[in-house]
Order: sequence, then structure tokens, then C-alpha cells
Amino acid sequence: MEEGGTNEVTVEETKAEETNASESEAELSINEEDIAEWENTTKLSVLTILVNDPITDKSFRPVTTYAVNSTCPGNETLNTTVRRRYSEFEYLYLLLTKRYVGLILPSLPEKKLMGKTKRFVTLRMNALTRWFNRLIENPYLKSDPTMQEFLSCQADGKEWDALKKAWMEDAEANYLDRPH
Repeated sequence: MEEGGTNEVTVEETKAEETNASESEAELSINEEDIAEWENTTKLSVLTILVNDPITDKSFRPVTTYAVNSTCPGNETLNTTVRRRYSEFEYLYLLLTKRYVGLILPSLPEKKLMGKTKRFVTLRMNALTRWFNRLIENPYLKSDPTMQEFLSCQADGKEWDALKKAWMEDAEANYLDRPH
């Protein structure tokens, strides 16, 4: 056995390394109090969503778009009105189910392919407003970056399609590999 001091230094160095590792883990971990505070702050932030002003074009295959008005005091990017088709609401629903596996999401209102009467469009519009407001009751969905982009992004056409593709790729990626 070598000099006694050598073993003691090695043991002390090991203890010091373990202590540093524990302190680093503690700095990186999020405690339950931080999560509870974030949830309360998110729940208290007021986000109002209203789906209204349906416009149906008069083409061979009529498409109805809805104005999605969102207001959030203190967050200028969410004080917007965007136009969305029903298929884009379906896309958001699919994306959220992929991103939040195991979370029960409210069902979208029904899709009707033929015979969209004015009454049906009005009922769907009101149901979409209720659907959105049920979604944002959950603080994780309310603060989800894609949800906020859906409510605020003015892009359309190819730019909108590229954003949707990137969001879906992100949602399908392993959680730890996603950009945050």
C-alpha cells in the first residue's frame, strides 16, 4: 500500500466530484414548486379565442375559412386575427395528439363533406370556438409554441405549408431531440 495521504486525497477528490455532479444535477432539474408556479402563471394569463366570420368561396369545391381572433393582454403576438380552413384545425389537432401522447384532447366538431348549409357553418364555427377554449384550459397546450403560431402566423400558401411540415417533423421527433 502506498502512503496513506495518497488514498485519502483520492477519496476526497472523488467525494468532491460527486458533490459537484450532484450540484450540477440540482441546477438542471426543475422542482415541483417551479412547475406549479409556471402552471399558475400560465393559467392566470388571459387568452381569449373566438372563431367567427365564416367565408365560403363560390368555386366548384367550396371552401370555408374562419377568422380566428385571439387576444392576450401582455402578449402582442397573440393579439391577432388569422383565417383558417377546417382542415387546418384538423392538422393542429393531429399535431397536438402526436406532441402530447397520452393527453386526452377534446374532439373536433364533425366534418361534413357535402351540403354545408349556413346553419351548419354557424354551428361548426361556434363548436370550433368551444374546442379552442377547452384546449387552452390546459396550461401546456395554452403555451405550446405551435398553438401560438397557429393563432398568430399570417403566412399562407407555400410558406404556411413549409411551417406545418416543420411543426409535424418536430412533433414526430423524440421529445429529447426536439428543439426547445
